[in-house]
Amino acid sequence: MGSQHEEYAAWFEKRRGPRDSRDEAKLLAIADAYDAIVGGGTLSAEQLQLIVAGASSPQALIWCGTTDLLRKLSGDWPEAAAAILKLSKHRQSHVRFAAICSLGKNTPTSIIDAVLKAGISDRSSRIRWKAAQEAADLERVNLVPEITAARAWIACHRSDGMGGHVQVC
Repeated sequence: MGSQHEEYAAWFEKRRGPRDSRDEAKLLAIADAYDAIVGGGTLSAEQLQLIVAGASSPQALIWCGTTDLLRKLSGDWPEAAAAILKLSKHRQSHVRFAAICSLGKNTPTSIIDAVLKAGISDRSSRIRWKAAQEAADLERVNLVPEITAARAWIACHRSDGMGGHVQVC
């Protein structure tokens, strides 16, 4: 067993509330893949797919734990960083949210900026908020103009209640 597996297993034992053994098993399998990557120095397509699937999960326990691992990998593995960019273009908003959560200080800046620029202008307010927060956390001051422009657009447009927008200013 590797260190990430052990860390998650110990956390599960201390965790309060109801437990879901299936979700825990999925996250431990993802942790095993991460440990194999770090320990072996290679990233296989199968390992990356397992981690990407975890980050795409609607189950909070799985995606929260997995986005942290993807964040750690993205600085050393271009394939992991590219996977974050691909996740940021997913049709489901929870996957786009997870992509933003997967960004870290060691993620290539080109990936960070591409993901955050898309997030800042996303149709989901939850994604826009998270992208702006992550831009601040990662000190991406170059994105201030995009954030300002998106905020101005949002202030001038309101939902018409039928999936469209009405300009109000």
